[in-house]
Amino acid sequence: MHCVSPNQISLHLFGPGTDDPQADRDAVIRYMEDQGLEISGVFGDPSYPEGVAWDATGRGGSGLKIIYATSSTHRGITLHGECSAHPSMQNKVSRDTP
Repeated sequence: MHCVSPNQISLHLFGPGTDDPQADRDAVIRYMEDQGLEISGVFGDPSYPEGVAWDATGRGGSGLKIIYATSSTHRGITLHGECSAHPSMQNKVSRDTP
């Protein structure tokens, strides 16, 4: 996890691959749609060589962006969001942070 800019944060998670990248990506797309995200950047084709990721991007309010990539060798998800600009967030997270 790292701050992309003063008020943005990015979290990257990686895991093992799947036997069916298309079904895996499509399940994540359905989940993102159910959460109200706008889906864009959908890539993947049965002609892709083994190990090439099937991708999808979802965008929501407040700067939320989710990028999901899945293949037979790996899976990864990147979450981008906006951090609070409240002064209490400049140096630490506190109980009174909004």
